[in-house]
Order: sequence, then C-alpha cells, then structure tokens
Amino acid sequence: LFGLNHNNENPKVLVPGSNVGSRMMREDEDEICCSVESISFADNGSLFASAGTDNTVKIWDLNTQTCRHVLKHNDSVVKVMFIPGTCSVITCSSDKTARLWDARSGNQVKVISIHSDMILDFAYDAAAHVLVTSSDDKTCRVTIV
Repeated sequence: LFGLNHNNENPKVLVPGSNVGSRMMREDEDEICCSVESISFADNGSLFASAGTDNTVKIWDLNTQTCRHVLKHNDSVVKVMFIPGTCSVITCSSDKTARLWDARSGNQVKVISIHSDMILDFAYDAAAHVLVTSSDDKTCRVTIV
C-alpha cells in the first residue's frame, strides 16, 4: 500500500505512515500538493496516470514506484484515461483542450481544440476511434481520433 504526491516540483510515491490503518499516506509539511482529479490504469498493469489541478498528468510506474513522465496542460486537468489495449492516454482540461499522449515516451500526439470553454468530461469509443467531449460552453463535440 502506498500513496503518491502529485506535487509539480517533486512528484514521488509516498510511503505509508506507521499507522497504516488510520493514515494512508504522510507528506512532508513543507510540500504543497494539488488536488488529484482523476486516475486511470493501463491494461498492462504496470502504469497508471493521475491528473491534477497543477495543470499536469503524471505517468506512474507501479513496478519502480516512480513518476516516469509529467504531461503539461495550460490549466487544471479534469480527466485522464488510458485507451484500452494501448499505452495512449487521453486528457481533458480547463484549458479548453483534449489531448492524446503516448504514455511510454511522454510525447503529445494530438491537441483537440474545439470548445470555447473548459472541457468537463469525455467518453471514448476505442473500436470506432471516436472521442465525445462535453464542455461548460454547453455543447458536446464528436471527434475522430
């Protein structure tokens, strides 16, 4: 059992405190954490992603318990999802974009800018390669990815 610190300056896995039953994780008092808004596991079971209000998505390696990559948006990241059967990640953000990333390299593959306000959620159909986003601009948009 372990926790993670989504801090931009020093992302790391946190070791549980001595009283694991009542405290899941302990942080140094001088570290500032943001809110973690979303998490997703890769099908391979060795990677997961966390999205936060620090404008980043972090790709974590469960085997080494380290942060492999920090993926950057221009505002808070609302949702992250691994595409089933791949090492690709889709994210959406308050910066009005959805993005496709390669979780192995940390490279951004595609930016989708089709909303005039923050994107709040998305759904992805892997068989059809269709992404549907919903936004505070009061619309849902369909994109072929």
